[in-house]
Amino acid sequence: MDFEKLEIPATDGYQLSANLFKTRGNVNGCVIIGSAMAAHKTYYRHFAKYLTEHGYHAITFDYRGVGASLHDNIKSFKGSILDWGVKDLTGIRRWTEKNMETDNLLFVGHSVAGQLFPLMHENHKIKAAYLVGSQMAYNGHWSGKEKLYVRLFWHVIIPVCTRVFGYLPAWAIGGGVPLPTSIAREWRAFGLHPHGILEDDPIRRSQFSSVQTPVKFVGMADDLMLAPPRSVEALKDNYGGSEIDFKILDPKDIKARRIEHFGFFRRKFRDTLWEDVLEWFKKSQQLEVLPSAPKC
Repeated sequence: MDFEKLEIPATDGYQLSANLFKTRGNVNGCVIIGSAMAAHKTYYRHFAKYLTEHGYHAITFDYRGVGASLHDNIKSFKGSILDWGVKDLTGIRRWTEKNMETDNLLFVGHSVAGQLFPLMHENHKIKAAYLVGSQMAYNGHWSGKEKLYVRLFWHVIIPVCTRVFGYLPAWAIGGGVPLPTSIAREWRAFGLHPHGILEDDPIRRSQFSSVQTPVKFVGMADDLMLAPPRSVEALKDNYGGSEIDFKILDPKDIKARRIEHFGFFRRKFRDTLWEDVLEWFKKSQQLEVLPSAPKC
């Protein structure tokens, strides 16, 4: 096994299932990887291994109520998406800060993780963040047939499935892991509100606008169903930041047929997409990164 299984406490003591990938060479930093909404932490294992080859420790984890961090019956789970940012991400950061031999903490977020990052307490301790397909969930940012599907998802699929099954099955999301009813319905509320996760909460809005970590937002031109470019830009526009970068990747630019929402973290893109993450970390911190560890 090339990673260590951990149980890391959130700020309220909830135990989060995590995997720690450690570099064998000089340590450039430690990267916390925030998952997409219904993605299991193991989905990011190849990317985490890549980071270790370049001198970074990496931590993947499941949010409370998801995957291996669901400890009770899914039908009785009562946590929230806001808990994921305020309690789970903060707990992971504090554990990393205390237990890893580096103060260079970094963040790679996928999809909903970009909505959660500003909610992390003391997120300024993260030196740089790279967000992939992170979007504002409001359905007004979608268009065409994809908008019709998203509206069907919010208005029919979530209400019906959570009522009938007592949770949102993985097949209703298109794969991944099932979601508890409380999570699914909160997600729906964000999707129907013009300000998404911000809703009309001035404190939440302030948390977004006060982010000081350099952040790069990356969207995919062919990600029309889950994070169309307009939704990525909408999230970006609510961030503060000492440095904000924004990029839309077109599959044609890397001679690929498609990337879409989940393609970025597939191994086949390690030589065409992943290096940009390392470059952002170096650029945003103006660091001279230590030599890479040998591949193992």
